[in-house]
Amino acid sequence: MIKKAFVILIFLFLSQVLLAYSTPSQENIIELEYDDGEPENYYTWIISDAMFLVKFSVNSSAFKLSKIKIYGFYTYTTERTHDATFEVEIFDENMKRLYSKKFVYSEYFEGLSYDEIEKISDEDKLFQLLKSVSKWAEITLDDLIVGSTFYVGVHACTKRGLTDAVWIGVDETNPQHKCFLYSPERDWKQLYGFNFMVRIQGSIIYKVEIEAINLPDDIKVNIRVTDTETRDYTINSGITETIFCEGSCSVEVLTPEYVYERTRYICKNTKFEISSNEKLLLEYTKEFLLKIEGINEIVVNGEKIKLDGVKELWIPSGSLKLSIPEKTILVGENKRYIFKELIIDGESYKEVKDIEVTIKKPVDISLKYDLEYRIKVVSDHGKVSGDGWYKRDETTEICVLNPVIETQSIIYQFEYWLDNNGNKYYEDCIKVKVSEPLTLRAVWSEKEKSPIIFFVAIALAAILAILVIVYIVLRAKKKKETLPIPPPPPPLDFKV
Repeated sequence: MIKKAFVILIFLFLSQVLLAYSTPSQENIIELEYDDGEPENYYTWIISDAMFLVKFSVNSSAFKLSKIKIYGFYTYTTERTHDATFEVEIFDENMKRLYSKKFVYSEYFEGLSYDEIEKISDEDKLFQLLKSVSKWAEITLDDLIVGSTFYVGVHACTKRGLTDAVWIGVDETNPQHKCFLYSPERDWKQLYGFNFMVRIQGSIIYKVEIEAINLPDDIKVNIRVTDTETRDYTINSGITETIFCEGSCSVEVLTPEYVYERTRYICKNTKFEISSNEKLLLEYTKEFLLKIEGINEIVVNGEKIKLDGVKELWIPSGSLKLSIPEKTILVGENKRYIFKELIIDGESYKEVKDIEVTIKKPVDISLKYDLEYRIKVVSDHGKVSGDGWYKRDETTEICVLNPVIETQSIIYQFEYWLDNNGNKYYEDCIKVKVSEPLTLRAVWSEKEKSPIIFFVAIALAAILAILVIVYIVLRAKKKKETLPIPPPPPPLDFKV
């Protein structure tokens, strides 16, 4: 120890439990330290094949190490010491060397002549002198990625020993037992019960496992990860993909919806905030295409759906209730639709009161109606047939049942049928193929009867009436003059 005596020290700095966090200028960069910023002592090590070693364990899958900070100074007895080098090495948890580089004393620390130290006998004055020349040496790394556990090692001295060496500040107030003396050649390390004033800067790397579920195998999901930069990834359905986030980050699903073979897949959650190692399930729910073809309206699960051709709806799996509220649809006075059947994936339903269908796949529904037109048959005389509603393309017969009608003074003669388009049909009975609403009116001719004929008819009728009366009278008189038939004689009475 410099304060009381020179001793040997190995420097170790690693972050695990008691880490103080400060935020430098760059986003997600943190600084980790064990010390409180005030040294109680200074240490160095004079064995050339040994180093100070610090174990770091962070609560993440990895750590991006960008800077190492060492608090201290160096002593020298010759000008050549200013150009001497100290070495920094980094190891993984199995002590495999990941990084090694040498740095010049004078480029990172302030130097103090060893002769000046020997001239001061007062320990407090000496300690104040050492603090006055101490500073934080900052060693920048090229964003070295290490695991959750790693080691930092420092070779502090030259071959000339204590007089020409780097001295590292020591915080003895709250030891974390993370500092060792380590010799790679001898494969041994010794634990020290204090904290070296060594800090590191970098960013925690979180491991994020992502899996997209409930999707067809050949669908890929695009995601965007934003931490210190923005990166896009493609995730294969059903396969767990691993990505790494630098510090806190966000994961956003760029393709939250897919339509594949008439099935729509919708991601439940599309954005995640990551602040630890996590496994994300991108869960997609399925909705099936319900294709309805028809007119007017249909009730689906209690909701009226207006129809005018083809209507497409997305329906989740489960039970589906269907009904047709109106079976007869009037379109004006002379046109109407009569419900015929409901076809669901080829299966016909004639009765459609609360049909229940289980949705497990896309469904096609077709409402079938018969189109009917009104045929009006109008006549001022006699009787006609054929008036009513008919299906489109149906053939019907329109007839005048009595084409000649006679009254006492007029004879009515059927001439032809006249439709609303101006067409004439001269037969008493005609066949009509229904293609539109139609009005057929019977057109009659009128002919008055001759007066002579009229009177002759009256006279003949009178004569006929008189003859009938005379016949009845004569018949009745003849009946009165006819004698009754005598009864038969009595039987003979023979007596002996």
